[in-house]
Amino acid sequence: MTKFLIGLMCLVGSYSITNAKSSIPQYSDYPIKSIYTGNAAKLDLSDPDAKLFRTRLSEALKRKPDFAGEYVTTMWGCGANCRSYSFVSKRTGKLLKDGFGGEELQEDVLETKPHSRLLVTQEEKMNDDYEVESITQRFYVLENGKFKLIKKIENRKKQINISIENLAKLSHLGVRTVNRFFAGDDVKLSTIERITNLLGLDFAGNEVVPLKELEKQRAKEKALFMASLVQSTSALEVQGLEKDSLNKIITKFEKEFLQGQYKNRLWIA
Repeated sequence: MTKFLIGLMCLVGSYSITNAKSSIPQYSDYPIKSIYTGNAAKLDLSDPDAKLFRTRLSEALKRKPDFAGEYVTTMWGCGANCRSYSFVSKRTGKLLKDGFGGEELQEDVLETKPHSRLLVTQEEKMNDDYEVESITQRFYVLENGKFKLIKKIENRKKQINISIENLAKLSHLGVRTVNRFFAGDDVKLSTIERITNLLGLDFAGNEVVPLKELEKQRAKEKALFMASLVQSTSALEVQGLEKDSLNKIITKFEKEFLQGQYKNRLWIA
């Protein structure tokens, strides 16, 4: 009986780890139909920024597209530890309105792919001694000529109706850290991983575990824990439950957490 109880408790502890899958956003999630291979268009100088940096942008148009099928990424310095990034279309010669970096926000373009609309950036924050204090990666997708920060994670949080406090406890993070994440502040990559794992998403907010399956997994965890308490109490009273009886209790608790009286307690830590 003791061995069975230990096995049950181990199952409770390992269940979430086994089912918590994460994956870095894949460029293939945001594909483009084709890569532009025609002649480069002339730089559109109707844009004041294009006119200001015409030499650098004209040189960029001589290169092959490295982002979203038609854009060439170009970078220039804007002071000590300052870099600006722009994107010019080989097909139209137009400059994207959005860019990265500059004096106000040191957000560097980390990687792009010619066959994808996904773009990864990295921001380093320095302390007073000019040492790197934190590194934050962000994921953007180009939609209708604008960069959109991928934010599907908050929607999943609302779907399962989990509070910040319980999300923090279940992901083993501080409440302040979780609040900072949802406010869009800088957090560690490991923080994003813990939150998205719990919510059944990848880093980009794409669904890894369907909502219904995620709820079933959570109900199973809660049911196993409740059953272990029942088993422990019964063992102390020298009334250890048989395996079949215990399985019935687990099934009953699962149903209660999914549809019954404990439904509102599914995501309470």
